Amino acid sequence: MSAAERAALAADLRRFLADHPGSLADAAFLRHLEPDIDPSANGQSTAAWLREILRLLEVP
Repeated sequence: MSAAERAALAADLRRFLADHPGSLADAAFLRHLEPDIDPSANGQSTAAWLREILRLLEVP
């Protein structure tokens, strides 16, 4: 994944988290991706899981 692709994905994640604060992220995320991905299966909220992905994307 190129730096530009990582930056674009990070921007998308930030926008999603801003548009769906807190528990609203759970329903919105599952509406789009269920049953393929369910962050709660690992004991995390959707927002926490996406923030972790965002953190990893920003690691050089």
